[in-house]
Amino acid sequence: NKMAARAAQYFLLLILSSLVMGSTDTCTSSTCLELEQPIYDFPHQDPSADYNKLGITEASKGDYAKALDLFLAAAHFSPFRGDIWANIGLTLHNLASALSETDPQKTKTLGLLREAVAAYDLGVFLANEKAAQMRTNCENFFRNLFPDKKMGRSKRFDVERQAMTLVGEGRHLDAVNLLCGSEKALRVTIDESDHRRGLLGIDTMRRIWVLFRVCGVVALKSIYSPSVIDSLKTAQGELFEDFYSSIDQEEYSKSKNEAGRETDTAADRGDKRFEVKFPMRVPFTSRVVVANRLLLSAVKMLLNDHIEIDTFSSVTSLPGAMNQDWHADVGFLFTRTMIGESMHLPPQGLVTVIPLVNLDNVTGPTEFVTGSHVNLGIDYWHENADKTPHIKLSASTGSVILFDLRIRHRGTANASPERRPIVYMSYVHEWYYDKVNFKERQTKAFDNLPTDGLRKLLVRQDALSYTRTLESEASAYGVEVEDLKSKAVYKKAFMKV
Repeated sequence: NKMAARAAQYFLLLILSSLVMGSTDTCTSSTCLELEQPIYDFPHQDPSADYNKLGITEASKGDYAKALDLFLAAAHFSPFRGDIWANIGLTLHNLASALSETDPQKTKTLGLLREAVAAYDLGVFLANEKAAQMRTNCENFFRNLFPDKKMGRSKRFDVERQAMTLVGEGRHLDAVNLLCGSEKALRVTIDESDHRRGLLGIDTMRRIWVLFRVCGVVALKSIYSPSVIDSLKTAQGELFEDFYSSIDQEEYSKSKNEAGRETDTAADRGDKRFEVKFPMRVPFTSRVVVANRLLLSAVKMLLNDHIEIDTFSSVTSLPGAMNQDWHADVGFLFTRTMIGESMHLPPQGLVTVIPLVNLDNVTGPTEFVTGSHVNLGIDYWHENADKTPHIKLSASTGSVILFDLRIRHRGTANASPERRPIVYMSYVHEWYYDKVNFKERQTKAFDNLPTDGLRKLLVRQDALSYTRTLESEASAYGVEVEDLKSKAVYKKAFMKV
């Protein structure tokens, strides 16, 4: 009896550890080593500093160069704030104005003014009330100095502006068809200088914002180093092999019960395609993976700094996997409103796809219905998917694809002889939980509720009850449950990234 009790105690401890930590933390593989942090040239690294306020102080003294550095730091830590981008635009405008008197070729002046206009654009896009008038003043100054020059560095700048004008006029489909018609149009390259400084450039941030708003998807090239990808690929391969070897292949493939193909840690995502959640251990939880400095800057601009990672997994398509059905990972928050169906809301979250092998027409890239993240009415995109371009977005290792949770997409066929793994990591507003794509752990009492409707209403409460019940059972066997809990002191409302 004592041995049985000890075995039960050990078993409960393992289950409780898995519940609290996401998985057991035991790992002997070299892949469990923490990944090395890169070193950046940019001097302002204190996230608690009020760099915007410091920048205003320096600008008031007339030291615009120092002010610009501080405003750029502020924009890195709080890129969702339109007032900071407006301050950057004004500072660049002032620098250009002063330089124009001593710059005979006006080359540097032209570069500063183009950056200023791009920064003002972001201020306008992020709803800063003063940015629009400030931008107009800057544009007038630009035209007086450079009547024959374009305000953007390329033709793409003008197309992006035209697309945003169409969005403002309520012509979303026209904007999508203008801007999102090719793979190339959806790509943004991250320069080596961005990595060296640890900051994304102003025009780069502007492009990311516009493409995500209009198209619903953008690919960032060269975010992760080869060493990070190699470490993730090895660890993911071991994790997937453990999962795949544990299931009965024949019975699994014959299963007609779709509900039986989904648990709280793994799910069938179509023909020969599986999603497996990551455990809470490195390299998956390494800072250079989940809190990549450049990636987070873009993510926070598109959401804010009160974000959390929701789904944290890999999706592996096996050789011979066919096209998925078209789908959105989650639906619109509200499909019917009193003020009209076409009211577009900001995203509740976004997905980052990190390819662990090159995604091409052989391995099977993800295909997107561009623009379908915008609600144009109930069932609109089911019936009118051909209204905008369908783009298969190939990507090399080291790249990241960002897409709106609501966009319609599908994984395409894997015609290669190898598995095609990707990391699937969603960043969401702190108030949002994806309760659709994975089951939660429920108690036996959940099965005894009389109707599906009642189970739906009580699913969250029963999941909490499952944890409390498991803790109670573990305590009865002598497990010190309190020792397994976090002792960190914090207030959740004050937490930010």
